[in-house]
Order: sequence, then structure tokens, then C-alpha cells
Amino acid sequence: MIIVLSEPNAISDLLVYSLGLRDVEELTDIMTKAMAREEIDIKNEPLTFDYEDLLNVKLKLLMPSDLYKYNGKYDIYENMSENDEFVKELFNKAEELKIVGIVSGKEGTSSMALNPGVSYRSDLIEHIINYAKESDIVKKQLENRDINVLTGKSFDSKKDEMGLNFSDLISVDKNKLQNAFKINTNNEEIKAFTKEYAGQMIEKLKNDILQNKDLFTGMFKDIISDFYNELKNIESIENIQSFISDYLKKPSTIIKINEINNSLNGFIDKEIDGIIEDLMTKLSKNFLASMNVDTKMIASAFKLKMTEEDLTRLITSMMDKGTSTYKTNLINLGYQDIEEPTYISFYFKSFDGKENFLNFIDEYNKKMEENGEEEKVINYTDATGILISSVKTIVNAVTYILIAFVSISLVVSSFMIGIITYISVYERTKEIGILRAIGASKHNISSIFNAETFIIGFLSGMFGIGVTYALIPPINLVLHHFAGNIPLNATFYITNAVILVILSIVLTLIGGLIPARAASKKDPVIALRTE
Repeated sequence: MIIVLSEPNAISDLLVYSLGLRDVEELTDIMTKAMAREEIDIKNEPLTFDYEDLLNVKLKLLMPSDLYKYNGKYDIYENMSENDEFVKELFNKAEELKIVGIVSGKEGTSSMALNPGVSYRSDLIEHIINYAKESDIVKKQLENRDINVLTGKSFDSKKDEMGLNFSDLISVDKNKLQNAFKINTNNEEIKAFTKEYAGQMIEKLKNDILQNKDLFTGMFKDIISDFYNELKNIESIENIQSFISDYLKKPSTIIKINEINNSLNGFIDKEIDGIIEDLMTKLSKNFLASMNVDTKMIASAFKLKMTEEDLTRLITSMMDKGTSTYKTNLINLGYQDIEEPTYISFYFKSFDGKENFLNFIDEYNKKMEENGEEEKVINYTDATGILISSVKTIVNAVTYILIAFVSISLVVSSFMIGIITYISVYERTKEIGILRAIGASKHNISSIFNAETFIIGFLSGMFGIGVTYALIPPINLVLHHFAGNIPLNATFYITNAVILVILSIVLTLIGGLIPARAASKKDPVIALRTE
């Protein structure tokens, strides 16, 4: 393995922690405080390393698949990465990795092919994949595409499903639990006051019925009299049974029986309820007073069948976070089918090569979609394209602002040229009159001033181009000084220079047209009189 430095003779704090040269727990504490927006007080002194110090750093390769232990009882694999003893034993048996070199980018370079940190060859990746392929956990996951071997459940199972029973976690000592509850009751006392309350209820019922005997006698007398009168009409003994059944179903009979029942219930509800309530209150008080509960005995009756760490690890293993899939499980275990990579990175020598490759991918995806083979469509991210698009957006915004300023400058300059040409016409009014007197036409007068504005536009354009070419070398020197040795130069093409000169001429001609036309229309006689 090699250590990649971001710049010569400088190593980042994060890399120092990653290599174990500082306590990783300190970094965790710093990150926790930073996330909580707490004040961070770092008292560490800067460390100094020789290259030999870094080359002597010992690293061990812990295989991801070795961090899981099989639990045969629940048919799951537990993550043992938090178990210090397990990891320490695994560390002692692990393969050693050796730092064989320290590299950094050349002076003046702004980017490197390798990211700062620890880098290694592809052989190490293949070694991890081959090792994971032979592990039991990876073999079992490959054989069960629908089952998450880490939780023992299917990948689409509900998150709250767990295969733990109370009896699996806790053992209960029934003898201790039974002995924890002791009831010291006086049976004779309970019998005595229960008998007393029962006697009160019987006495109440007897008194109520005796006090209302006339009412009950009248009710029963009516029913018996009615029954006897209808019984006389029975012709044979065989019809007596059906007669009795029909008589009891008669509405009049049912009403009379309900009246007797309601009267009895009324007496019982009013008198007996109070006695029963007093009895139950006395019984509950007697029961609570005689009960003795030993809380310590109850606590000792329940015992966990596993340690707190084992229980936490087991529950964590069984809890499905809902994000695991067949592929992510294999990747986390260190396995990947080389023939089916998760992603591939491409690096191009030129933008043209990148664009050609993207066109090829787009055509392939379009063909797959037309054939109905959506699963073969390639999803890609053009990182460079996204970056360039963002830069283009910023550059375009700046360009539009500059164009607006330049447009304003061009309009103002056109007005200034027009004003200067008009002043020239005003000062040369007598000259215009002389020219017209010796035979010059209006067109000749207009052409004189247009020629002058043409020369002004041409000379000013050439002057601007010359100044620009003269400033390009110092601009590039300043650019390279601040931006580093990168292939970025300010250039000015001949084609652009010609276009700018032509634009300068056209603008000056437009600005001088009105004054030139005004000069051609002057009356020669009036022009000659002008002093």
C-alpha cells in the first residue's frame, strides 16, 4: 500500500487519525461536538513525522465477512464489530498490510489521479472478493436471494417483525415467584362476617315479601284463577301439556309474570345491593391487609438468559432497517461479482472523446428502450459535464452583464461620434460653402464627412486591437501566477480582431450619418456669409 499526500511534506489531520497515529475516539468526540454546534477545544500539539515513521505503520486487513458470527438458534448472523474481545482475536489473526511508499503530486500540479489517503492495487480488491466468496455467510446469501441472512427474514418483510419470544430472553423461577406472594387470612373471621351479611339479606327478603304479601297474593291469585278457568275447557288429558305451553306464551300471562318479577327485583335492588356492597368492601380490605408481597423475591425470580451485550447485538441483528437488499448485503460482506460491477469510472483524454462516448451510451440506451429491455439501460453521471454546465451558467451570466455594459458604451460612443462630427460640420460651414460654390455636389459634401468618420472608426478599432495584443502577455503572466501551472491562457484570434474593427467602422459611420447629411443640405450662399 502507499500513502498519498495532498502536497509534499504535509499530511492531513484526517489521515493521521485514519492511520492510528492519533486516537480515533478523539476524532469521534470532535465530530459529535461539531454536529451539536458545541465549542471544541483541541489542545493537541502539531505532530512531526519522518518518512520512516509512516513506512513503519502496521496495518491489518479485517475481512468484512469475518465480522459476523452465526447464531444457530435463530438462524441469523450477528455483527460482532462492537465486541472488543472478538475483534481483538480477529485482529491478531488478520493479514498484515505494509506501507511501501509515500507519494504526492508534482509541484505546480492542481489535481492528481490518486486521492489523498491510503491507496492500494486492484489485487487487494480481488483478494477480498475471493476470500468473501469462500465464507459461509456469503455462500448462504448467494443461495438465498430473497432471504436476508443477517436478520433471517425476507427482504420485503415488515420492519417490526421479530422472532424473539419472552422465554428465549428471560427465565422465570416459578417457586420464587409463588413464594413472593403470601396471604395470611383468618378463615373463621371471614366465615363469621359473611354469615352475618347473608343473614341480613335473608331477613330483608323475608320482611319485604311479608310486607307486600297482599300485592304478591293478588298477582298470583289472578294468574291461578285465569289458569283454572281456561283449564276447564280442556277435553282430554293429552292436551294439557300443549295447553300449559300456550298459556305461558299468552301476552296477558307474560305481562303478569313480568310485573311480579319487576316487583321482586325492585325490592332486591333497593335493599340487597347495599348489603352486598358492604360485604365486598369488607372482604377486599381483609384480603389486602392479609397479603404480603416480597419485591426482592419477584426481582430474583426473573433472570436474563444472555448478557446485555449479547441481547443488544441479537436485537440489532434481527431488526430490519428496511434498506438492506441482496446486493447491498453482498457488498457489505466484501463480495462483488466482477462480471457485474456496481459502477465503472471512465477518464477521457479530451472533451471530444467524452462527448463521443456519451453519444454511444445514449444510442445504446435508446435501442434498449425500443426493444423493451429496460433492465439493460445504463444509468450514468457525467461529473465533468455537470461541473462544466455550472461553470458555463456562471460564465454566461457574467458575459450577459458585460455585453450589457459594452452595449451601453457603444451607444454612448456612437452619440459622441455624432456630436464630434456635428461640431466639425459647424466649424467648417464656410469651407462647405466654398466647395459648393466651385461645383461640389451635396453627395460630395456628405462623402467627405463619411470618409472622415470611416477613418476615425478604422483607426480607433486598430488602436484597440493593438492595445489588446500588447496586454495579453502580462495578463497570462498574472493568470499563471495566481492560478498555478495550468493550461489556461488568454488568446485573441485574428478573426475576432477583424470583426471588431468592422464593428467599430460601422458604428462610427452610423454616428456620422446625420451630421454628414446636415452638411450636404446647407445653402452655399448662407454658408459663404458665415464667419
